[in-house]
Amino acid sequence: MRVSMKKSVIIHPILFAAYPIFFLYSKNMEFISIKEVVLPIFFSILVSFFLWTLVTLIIKNGQRGGLIVSSFLFFFFSFGYFLKMSIPTFSYLLNSGIGPRTMFSLIWGLLFLVSVYLLLKIKKNLPVMNKFMNIFSVLMVILILLTIGLRQIRTGSNASDTKTPTGPNQGEVGLKEKGILPNIYYIILDGYGRSDVLKEIYQFDNRNFLDYLNQKGFYVAEKSRANYAQTLLSLASSLNLRYLGRQDDLNPQTDDHRPLVKMIQHNQVIRFLKQFGYVSVGFVPNIKELEMLEFDFTIKDQFGLSEFQIALTEITPIYIFFNIYTKAYNPFQNHRERIIYLFDHLGKISRRIKSPAFVYAHILIPHPPFVFGPKGEEVPTHMGFSQSLGDGSSFIEAGGSREEYLHNYKNQAVFATKKIQETLDRILSNTTRPAVIILQADHGPGSGLDWRNPAHTNFKERLSILNAYYFPRHTDYPYLYDSISPVNSFRILFNLYFNTHFELLQDESFFSTWDRPYQFIPVRP
Repeated sequence: MRVSMKKSVIIHPILFAAYPIFFLYSKNMEFISIKEVVLPIFFSILVSFFLWTLVTLIIKNGQRGGLIVSSFLFFFFSFGYFLKMSIPTFSYLLNSGIGPRTMFSLIWGLLFLVSVYLLLKIKKNLPVMNKFMNIFSVLMVILILLTIGLRQIRTGSNASDTKTPTGPNQGEVGLKEKGILPNIYYIILDGYGRSDVLKEIYQFDNRNFLDYLNQKGFYVAEKSRANYAQTLLSLASSLNLRYLGRQDDLNPQTDDHRPLVKMIQHNQVIRFLKQFGYVSVGFVPNIKELEMLEFDFTIKDQFGLSEFQIALTEITPIYIFFNIYTKAYNPFQNHRERIIYLFDHLGKISRRIKSPAFVYAHILIPHPPFVFGPKGEEVPTHMGFSQSLGDGSSFIEAGGSREEYLHNYKNQAVFATKKIQETLDRILSNTTRPAVIILQADHGPGSGLDWRNPAHTNFKERLSILNAYYFPRHTDYPYLYDSISPVNSFRILFNLYFNTHFELLQDESFFSTWDRPYQFIPVRP
């Protein structure tokens, strides 16, 4: 058997195997490590080389085989992008039982077969076509690597040089009272809105939940607002006891979030508490921004893939295949299990750690994706998992509607309320030392959120948050007030229990778009 290679060097199948992964990384590089990209690229190149070898052996022509494999890679890795664009059209046109994803998959597969047929029929110009594909693939890879490199140069210095926040003058540090140091729980219910907003916009009256908190001895700040409208901005501020500004080297012309991740990783709260022998325990969701946080102990479920790996599968037909033919891989079910896991284990952690602990628990609920009904039942969805994570206008752009958001958010908030009550009961009954609990949302809901146009955003909805405090000494509650915002939470806590002298900051709120997170727009009550 003679395999014809025509002396030409063919590299485009290898480069086209790597390019889509580099491209996806370039869109998410501020959130993930380059290490997470190495294995997918290696596997993709290996599979590409295997397919090229196999096809070449079958058709006995290496040049034609290379073109067929590159065609396959194009259809394979662009599947999800074109599917997202086509879903609205197919959903509108189709009234029969066949789904839009199935219809697109059939058409996309047919187009690939047509491309293979045409490549098999070509008799001439194979060397020219391969030369063109080589040049084109090299340029594509060089451009994406330059994009990654330039972005790293432009923003990497800011990310790597971000100084650990120092805060204002703390005064003499020491406990007001000798005794057992309390465990401190900082629990974030992502996107849980304030009671009046839930009732006004979502027709969800959670007064019974507020009554429960009051009966348990919590102070509920019923006029509280988030300081920022985005998760990382909010957490970088609250965990460093201050507003974000020029001292943080935040470039208002960039959308790079790495400086915020750095600030959260090396935050003032944990650094301060370590002086007193505290260990840090993190309950983090399986999302790229928060997987990078560093704690002494990280309680993290092992269900499913990381968000980057899920996003990678969603640009390919793999996602459709697994959801149709097997339940072994179901990111929505995995997400459900993660949330239940975090709720269930949060209430038990105090018995596992003898030292005083700072427990950070970030639970991605009632924020999208909407995977729970009011009783915890599964919720069907027409979106891909990564698309369903979007809030506000991102949810709409992914194929959802405001009515769908309102309905599903309410149901998920009902379930979240039930689960957090059970968790708080466990914390307060299982703790071996006094407990301080800050139960807080990082921002409010997003049915009226437009990430690109602040004029179309409902600021009250987005910034009004659940904010409740449990202190062992209820006599300390006069220091709290109805409109307290997260930036002052740990200032008050440290003043009361560690004899610091933090001045309270004015409670302010800021909105910023997703593309320009550091261009802060003041929002008045």
